[in-house]
Amino acid sequence: MEKNEERFCALKNILYEAVMDVIKIGQHIIAALQLEKPQTYRDVLRILGGNIVPEELFKRIQRMGGFRVIPAHEYESIDRETVYKLHLRTKDFEEFIYNINKFLEKVSQKLR
Repeated sequence: MEKNEERFCALKNILYEAVMDVIKIGQHIIAALQLEKPQTYRDVLRILGGNIVPEELFKRIQRMGGFRVIPAHEYESIDRETVYKLHLRTKDFEEFIYNINKFLEKVSQKLR
C-alpha cells in the first residue's frame, strides 16, 4: 500500500471514530435528560441541535451522522473528497466538545 493510501485510510478511520464519539456522547446526554429517543444516528445530532449545541453548529455537524455509514458499511465506495471535506471541518469537533463542556457545567451548577 502506498503512503498516500495509508494516510487516507488512517484519516478515514480517525474521522469515523471522532464521529462515533460525537454520536455516543449525544446518546448519553439524550438518555440522561430523557429527551426524545433517537431512531437513527442522525436523530441523535438533530435532538442535540438547538437543545444542547447551538443551531449554527448543528447545521454544520448534521452530516456527520451520514458520514458514519460510509466507513462502517460502504467502505468500498468511500469518496475521498467527502473524507477530505470532513477533515477540513475538524474545528467543528472542537466546537462540539466546547459546547458539551459548557452544557455540562450549566447542568452541574444547577445540581449544586
